[in-house]
Amino acid sequence: MRYWKTIRQRRRRARAGQVSAVAVVLGLLLVVTFIANYLAQTLPSQMQELEFEHTLQVEDQLGRIQTAVLAEATHPHQPLALTSPVTLGSQSLPPFAPASTGSLVLDPASFSLSTQYSVARVFQAAPHWGMGSACLGTGNGTCLLGSGPYSYNASAGNSTFTVTIAAASSTLFYNISGSGDTLSVSQTGATPSNLQIIVVGSNDTVTVSESVPLVLSPHYTVQFFGQNDQLNALVAGAHSGPGTTRFLTSFAGDNGGLCPFDNGSASDTFNLVDTSNAFTANSTWWNSVGYVTAPATQALLAPNSFATFQNRTGFLPCGFTRAVGTIYTTSFLSGLKVHLANRYNPPEDILYEDGAVILSHPGSGSFMTGPPTISIHRSLLGAEVANFTIVNVVGGGKGSPTSEGGTATAGVSTQLLSVDSFQVQDNSTTGVALAGLWLNLTTPYPDAWAQYLNAFPPGVLVGGAVSCSTGALPSGFSCLIPPSGQLSTLSGELLVSELDFSAITVAVTIQ
Repeated sequence: MRYWKTIRQRRRRARAGQVSAVAVVLGLLLVVTFIANYLAQTLPSQMQELEFEHTLQVEDQLGRIQTAVLAEATHPHQPLALTSPVTLGSQSLPPFAPASTGSLVLDPASFSLSTQYSVARVFQAAPHWGMGSACLGTGNGTCLLGSGPYSYNASAGNSTFTVTIAAASSTLFYNISGSGDTLSVSQTGATPSNLQIIVVGSNDTVTVSESVPLVLSPHYTVQFFGQNDQLNALVAGAHSGPGTTRFLTSFAGDNGGLCPFDNGSASDTFNLVDTSNAFTANSTWWNSVGYVTAPATQALLAPNSFATFQNRTGFLPCGFTRAVGTIYTTSFLSGLKVHLANRYNPPEDILYEDGAVILSHPGSGSFMTGPPTISIHRSLLGAEVANFTIVNVVGGGKGSPTSEGGTATAGVSTQLLSVDSFQVQDNSTTGVALAGLWLNLTTPYPDAWAQYLNAFPPGVLVGGAVSCSTGALPSGFSCLIPPSGQLSTLSGELLVSELDFSAITVAVTIQ
């Protein structure tokens, strides 16, 4: 039987249809809100984490290349070409976030490292012993007239010498070779003398004194090579001039040719009789055992008067020797750069440069994640030894690709071409000395290198740190943190007794 629907029943069904439509719209709004919240908050956080993991992955991969090159250099007679992967793209989160891209480029022109070292051959250059100026006779006497220069060369032992300089503005050169000797030099003229004294031997004593008012500034330079030596400075004369009495003194143990020897200078002393006269003294105790102290300054009685004392390690020609040096320079270019074009984290560069792995945020600084094989260590005898292993990167040959980009994984093939090694060290038997070692590095990432090099042991870097130079800088940048792409040059002189140097040349092919 058929029942007819009333008007009231039709209205009830119409309202039910409206409720279903509203529910669908609300469900869609909820889905859109969830997606919007995911895209605005959750997705960036997840992609930041994925890009960070990608950065760590590429650092590890360049570290693998660093290890592979050193392994190939360890076995140069096995001509193997080792291939290491470099992942250019990060992981993606489809369908909302594709992978961030990257690029790999062989760019040796942006980086350069050079070392410059001086090898000196030391020869004996003794003066004519027992000879000198007429006023000094056999090493004793008073010089009254003229300004000199006066001189005497005494080869003795357990002898006493007395010298008086009464002439105006004169210069005295006095050399002593022997042990147990005593030299007394008295300045009695109204204008000062310049004294230069060299003593080679042990248990020697030198006394320098002033006894009259001086108008100008006398300069005294005294060098001791031996042990248990002593310098006495007696500057009792009233200094009336605008300058000061100046002493420059050095003590070093003697080894017959190359100095300093061990820490023999530790037994030497400098006795200063402090007065109200203007006076400055700079004294250095040299050693070869790596003992270095910062200059210690002691104020004296007179205004602007002081005495400075310090311990240093390094090469010195011994007394009565002559050093003839030859400078050698080695230059290297190397650079493999991965640029990560991150979209959620700041863009980054990861470098394999001169044997080191560096992470850089262009324009805002860099730091070293894999240090190079450049180091300083102290030998069993206390000498500072520099170990330099420099990696020189060249292209794989004509037609070989030098770059790769995208999100795929590139292959980096390394083929060892050569390993060249040499050693330079102080040798008292042959008279050869490492007279100087300089390191120069040109790089867009100077802060990472400066932090590494400045961590060398105290006393190795002259001045305590490398210097930095670059071109004109825009506001907000510095030599250590230059704008992206601008090169800075770091330079430093190293005080070492031995250089162990290896140059690895490797051909790199990007596949």
